[in-house]
Amino acid sequence: MKKLLSIVFIAVVGMASCKFKKTENVSDSKASLSVENMDKTASKYDSLRNAWKQKFDFKQNIASLSVQDLRLLRNFPYAVNGLYFMEADLHAYFKAAIPWYEKCMWDMFEADELHLEYNDVKLSAVEKAFVEKVDKRIEELQKEMYITKNDYRIGNASNIVNLFQFKEIKPDFMEKIAQNNFVITGGGYQQLFHVYEENAYQQMPSFITTDLFLQAFHIYFSYVLKSLEKEKFIPAVEELCKKLYEASMAKTQDATLALMAEYNAVFYAIPYTLLTGKTLSVPAKYESAYKTEVDNATKAIDTPSGFLSTDYDFPYSLFKPRGHYSRKPEMQAYFRAMMWLQVAYLCRENDHQLKQCIFTASLLNTTKSSKNVPLMDVYASVFEPVAFLVGLPDNLSVMDIAQFLKNEKINELQQALSAENVGRINQKLVALTETRNLIKPKIELTCPDKINFMPQRYLIDNEVLLNLFDTIPNSERCYPKGLDVFCAFGSSSASDLLNNFYKENNRWAKYPEEMAGMQKKFDNYDGWNASVYNKWIESLLSLQKTDKNYPVFMQTKAWDYKNLNTSLASWAELKHDAILYGEQPMSAECGGGGPPEPIVVGYVEPNLLFWNKLSELITLTSKMLSAHDLLNADLKEKTNSLLTYVSFLTEVTELELAKKTLSEAQYSTIEHLGSSIEWFTLSVLDPDLRLDNWNLVEGADRSVAVVADVFTRNIPDCNKNGVLHVATGSANNLYVVVEINGCLRLTRGATFSYYEFVRPLGDRLTDEEWQKIEQDKAKRPPLLEWMQEIISDSEPKSDSRNFYSSGC
Repeated sequence: MKKLLSIVFIAVVGMASCKFKKTENVSDSKASLSVENMDKTASKYDSLRNAWKQKFDFKQNIASLSVQDLRLLRNFPYAVNGLYFMEADLHAYFKAAIPWYEKCMWDMFEADELHLEYNDVKLSAVEKAFVEKVDKRIEELQKEMYITKNDYRIGNASNIVNLFQFKEIKPDFMEKIAQNNFVITGGGYQQLFHVYEENAYQQMPSFITTDLFLQAFHIYFSYVLKSLEKEKFIPAVEELCKKLYEASMAKTQDATLALMAEYNAVFYAIPYTLLTGKTLSVPAKYESAYKTEVDNATKAIDTPSGFLSTDYDFPYSLFKPRGHYSRKPEMQAYFRAMMWLQVAYLCRENDHQLKQCIFTASLLNTTKSSKNVPLMDVYASVFEPVAFLVGLPDNLSVMDIAQFLKNEKINELQQALSAENVGRINQKLVALTETRNLIKPKIELTCPDKINFMPQRYLIDNEVLLNLFDTIPNSERCYPKGLDVFCAFGSSSASDLLNNFYKENNRWAKYPEEMAGMQKKFDNYDGWNASVYNKWIESLLSLQKTDKNYPVFMQTKAWDYKNLNTSLASWAELKHDAILYGEQPMSAECGGGGPPEPIVVGYVEPNLLFWNKLSELITLTSKMLSAHDLLNADLKEKTNSLLTYVSFLTEVTELELAKKTLSEAQYSTIEHLGSSIEWFTLSVLDPDLRLDNWNLVEGADRSVAVVADVFTRNIPDCNKNGVLHVATGSANNLYVVVEINGCLRLTRGATFSYYEFVRPLGDRLTDEEWQKIEQDKAKRPPLLEWMQEIISDSEPKSDSRNFYSSGC
């Protein structure tokens, strides 16, 4: 930068094809001035202009200059003669290079004679000839704007016109830019939108990434869940537990039903206490078990459960509030209570336990809530929204039995428990297992057909994870990978990495067969619209596809890696959001005023397939909420806001792919998207808060870094047991070379960082715990190895203090 400023005459951006044209009037309010006054304003700077022109060598040799230097050089005569550059980079450059430039522009503005177009500036014959000479040289160099390198056609890094906006660019950084037209650097930002806000402050051209809006959807989806949980689910769960407890206690006097009634009362007293903190009176013989279960669930340490009659460790570690549930005591309590209702089980194969479930199902059908609503309707008010948001249950459920009793019009408890009906119900449940129990341990130590009150949900990606690890103790492939999910759903890049980088076929002999089975099962899968969860995954898969009309940098294998990293990170956020409701696979059972603002050009990642899928995802969420009468005014407003953003991005993408110039308004929207997404994030961060400043955000929500445990390995006699976690870390910078208005520019955007790592059994991380680890370089796990090709430790800098100072 200093070199360019010191030799401003051979200094950089805008031949005819690179110009940004001003299309609006600066001011219609200025009174017309007399010719005499205008002449005075113009002549005021004549001596300064002449002094600069005398220093300028119009005969200099320009053969060795780059497109960047030539661009600045050809614009120097225009700057000296009073052109107000609407290109922000040129404006900032000449403002720094010519001491009197900014003052001149203000004076010309006040005189209502500001030159906004190149044609408005009168050049001397010598100046005009010089500009024409430079333009001709630029035209020659621009013939090689794109070159073939490593079998890919990419932008010629020598033709980037705005490198002067950066300083301290190191060779490693430029090597990767020259090789792939993009590079990722470790920005360490708390939020992705902070990158764009910094861009706006520094007038840096932004590259709007798919990452930014996947992050926005994650926050939005989490907000939908939190809103429904606060307004609907928590009151419903409290009502269900309390009424089933009371209805059970009312049956304890019946000698034939007493045992089932007493057990049932305790079974629902436990989640009621976990949710409310209130202790209920239970039969004396269960007082100790009642207290122990509440303690075990609160302490979240795997241990056998006497109450649930299992000799093996019950996975109480699952009760540790994670995801967004770690933030508030109310949500922590709901997490524990709901986890109990989802994972505490009884066995279909055990006649006594089956009858216990029939007992509950009958009460569910015949009991009314405190508002005289059938208890089954209260159950449905939780079950159905979770079904369309996350998915259908995997295990058998009490509702399956209740539905059978209702269909058969069996209203009496004694009739429901008759030997004939118990047998019929058992047959019904056996038939259901043909399409259920898809996520169950490969090594089962307890009953295979578990019945839960409201089971956790079947997730398509969890079935992939469950089938792609080796059960042999201390195997080389003890854990599945996130890449397995995308490979199973058809990602060729994920397949290439698994086969050629990790060589999984050599690490586990059955891997090719198991992966082929998953790929066959999900080939032409037609259930993407069954839930928001599924649709989210489909939108990530669209990132793995390309189109011949996409820019050259998006056609490379390196960009495929970037997209895989983005997809994996967003998938980690999906697992984080659904951590309560999705059934986790386990290997074994454990149990102003002034001149106009210059225009900062920008670019939207033109992945049309993705933007269309994201629009479908948001629309599907809205329709499902509306169909269940859950789309209140608040959620409708938030949904429409997100759809508006995506509509804009789609519109800009279509223009970019058609190589059409964006309007000033569109560039301005891109420039300020960071602040817009910050405001959107604040609006969907917490249903209880109305924040208007990011500095007011506290705790784990301040960071984009989140974590989710996705797989548990508990193989007997294996010293590699543990819990697989996936996580996002701090936001990184993504520098991308793009063509804007006929020139190659270096833009900057934000991208995810992604991690996969194993923790010891029972050690399931919260966001708060992960963020402490992620900030400690000594404890932070490494990034994925195959990402090293597109990552640089060299971070360019920009001189925002001097180069981009704003105002007059």
